Amino acid sequence: MNSANLFINITDNDRDGLFGTGFLGELEYANLFVDGIQKWNSFEVDGQIYSLNVFAQAIDNNLSVKIDWAGGDFGVCSVKVQGEYTASVPEPATMLMLGLGLVGLAGFGRKKFNS
Repeated sequence: MNSANLFINITDNDRDGLFGTGFLGELEYANLFVDGIQKWNSFEVDGQIYSLNVFAQAIDNNLSVKIDWAGGDFGVCSVKVQGEYTASVPEPATMLMLGLGLVGLAGFGRKKFNS
């Protein structure tokens, strides 16, 4: 795996109080845990898509995501993990060793067959 990103789509009713100041209203806060590691601690969320690099946590092909409410009124529309994987290419020395081994086996087999 070369990369992994977590996308969280948050919806908000945009009633953050008077002119978005929190006065006469409330702001929205969330806690986010990825594989048990806290990424957000009472993080203020608004209606948008948040992106986090989770490559280090997704390296074992398992990813646990937990979003806790910490205040306000918001919703989670979607959670998506997007990764990129490129197959590894054998290094030339490995291919050379394999080739020499096959040539050696062929030579040994030919010697046995001619005897």
